[in-house]
Amino acid sequence: MTTFAVALGLSALGGSLWASLGLPLGWLMVAALVTGALAMSGWTIDIHKLPHRAGLIVIGSSVGLALCGLTLKRNFHGFSLLA
Repeated sequence: MTTFAVALGLSALGGSLWASLGLPLGWLMVAALVTGALAMSGWTIDIHKLPHRAGLIVIGSSVGLALCGLTLKRNFHGFSLLA
């Protein structure tokens, strides 16, 4: 089993658990924690460029859709360029 498959499986399992508990950004946070833990334990995770770029688009879209001008204005007290 490749390290990518291990990371993907652990991330999916942890992300679904996190989401079932109603915690925000479960899929993103668990994937980051799993990948970081595997990297710190010495595993190398290789991924092709196409899935990597597609993942970045999904993550960027998810975070971008959650933020709007009003949210930024409330949290950054007028320092938003969008508000």
